[in-house]
Amino acid sequence: MGRADMRAWVTALMLTVVACSVSSTISGEGDGATARFGVNDLDSNGKLELEEIKKVNREYRSALLAAGNDSKAIKNAEQKYRDNLPMRSFLIADANDDYVVTLNEFEAWYEIDVNGKGKISDLPKLSEKDVEVYGAFKSEWHWILLLAFDNDKDKRIDEKEFSAYMIAEEMKAAGYKAK
Repeated sequence: MGRADMRAWVTALMLTVVACSVSSTISGEGDGATARFGVNDLDSNGKLELEEIKKVNREYRSALLAAGNDSKAIKNAEQKYRDNLPMRSFLIADANDDYVVTLNEFEAWYEIDVNGKGKISDLPKLSEKDVEVYGAFKSEWHWILLLAFDNDKDKRIDEKEFSAYMIAEEMKAAGYKAK
């Protein structure tokens, strides 16, 4: 192999390594922060956006709701969505409050929150705007839960349906698990 051939081979090898590294970052392969970032970056654009996080959280909650009391289905949903970023974590990782989390912001959050390197007090605090977004998202989830008790499917919760929901919540809080 001549010198020009060797250079071409080394260049091709280096480009392959770089391409594989970028591909694994985007697809969620690899380990740690980069992999988890990739799992949540649904459109593979190199940043996490509020709508992506809402989508993965809705999918997870819908899977849990569909699982009902089936422990195997619950375990499968938890396994499938284990690397999804919770809404609160997304809002904390978003250091500049633009509802977009870059890989740098994500890695900084991951090192403290997941790896335990540094102090939790070093993480950004939720802003008033964050609390509003989080509250709206949680309200949406509660409405989805309430609709599971909408027996007549009129998309309204009457007193009887609400009572059934409250009884289920109280039983869950007391540690009762339906079979």
